[in-house]
Amino acid sequence: MRGEFGTDGFGQLREAIVHAGSIERWADEFASRSRGICAAASARTDARLESELRRFAAGRELFPTCTEFGDASQVGLLGALRRHGGVELWAARLEMPRRQRYSGRVAVAK
Repeated sequence: MRGEFGTDGFGQLREAIVHAGSIERWADEFASRSRGICAAASARTDARLESELRRFAAGRELFPTCTEFGDASQVGLLGALRRHGGVELWAARLEMPRRQRYSGRVAVAK
C-alpha cells in the first residue's frame, strides 16, 4: 500500500495518515461515514423517484411499459427505477399491475 500512495503522488498523505492514527482507523471512519451518507442519499433519491413516477403514472391503470417511458422521453426515470430496486419493486410500491412481457396479459404486482 505504501508503494501505491507513492506511485500516485500521495506519499506525504500516507505519512500524515499513519501519524494521525493508522490506515485502518481512517479507512473504518470513512467507511462508516460513507454508509450513513449513502443511506440518507438513497432515501432522498427514493422519495424523489416515487414523486416523479407518481406524476408520470397518474391516470394510468397499469404500470407504464418501457415503450411508454421511451415515448414520453422518460428513459432516464426508467433507468433510475432499475438502479433503485427494479421496475417490479416500483410497480408494487405504486400498487399498479404490470403487463407481462411479450404476452400483453396483466400481472398483478406483489
